[in-house]
Amino acid sequence: MGSQSLADLHEAIFDSFDLDPGHLYSFFMSNKFWDGRTAYSHPEANDDKPADKARISRLNLEIKQKFCYLYDYGDEYRFEVELTAVKDPEKDLDYPRESKRSHKLLITRMRNTIHKVLASFFTIRMLLYCSNSELS
Repeated sequence: MGSQSLADLHEAIFDSFDLDPGHLYSFFMSNKFWDGRTAYSHPEANDDKPADKARISRLNLEIKQKFCYLYDYGDEYRFEVELTAVKDPEKDLDYPRESKRSHKLLITRMRNTIHKVLASFFTIRMLLYCSNSELS
């Protein structure tokens, strides 16, 4: 518990939105797309900060903090991710898991020094999708 990474959050979003497999992704913690300074990316993206090494519990996220998630660098599926709550996880449930209301994802995390297992609730919103071919 508490070892989930941004790559795990990617998997949960990927499954929730039924995206096509095989594309790279990035999280931009500044809430600005393509901000390389704050990017955590797919491990095969040859980035300095791979998402599978970024533990959610170590990101010091605050309630209501928003950040960007981009899937497929060509078509650019854009999402806004917001941390909406941190609570004790329910017993006998696997995390991450999807809540049935408005694509909220529940991720367990470990509080820094308290070492108490908590569940983080993320609200995921798809911002806009328009394929590059539709723009030409």
